[in-house]
Amino acid sequence: MISRSNNSDSEASTLPDHQYILKPVSGEEKLVLRKHPTKDLAKINYQLTLSELAFLIDADQYRDALSCLDLFHFYTRRREFLRFHLGDPSVTHQRAYKWTWDCFCQRRDDRKLYISLFKAAQLGTLALDSTELDDLEKRLSYQDIRY
Repeated sequence: MISRSNNSDSEASTLPDHQYILKPVSGEEKLVLRKHPTKDLAKINYQLTLSELAFLIDADQYRDALSCLDLFHFYTRRREFLRFHLGDPSVTHQRAYKWTWDCFCQRRDDRKLYISLFKAAQLGTLALDSTELDDLEKRLSYQDIRY
């Protein structure tokens, strides 16, 4: 009997400690179904009467709820004008840079250097500790290397 009570105490201490948000609710509900409804009386009538509905939240939960509501309000204001948004500026600038003469010259020079280093690597005259070829392979696209 003693070992049994000790086990129940240890089981009670391992149960998770929950924080309930909704207080116990008491109320009354009423459902009326009519076989022959009229224009004035609906077929289904439902009434729910609650004596008290209360939520218990601590300061952290209150702060998080206000933050969530604020973010939702910001989203609803922003969504109206989202269709006029230009998109990601880094992508726009990157696309514009690809069509400048500086980019064309840099790609041409890198391609020529890559070809010379690749030939040296195939012939075995490239130093083993040289990382220039690997750097160029990371920087150049497949089209730059191939064509």
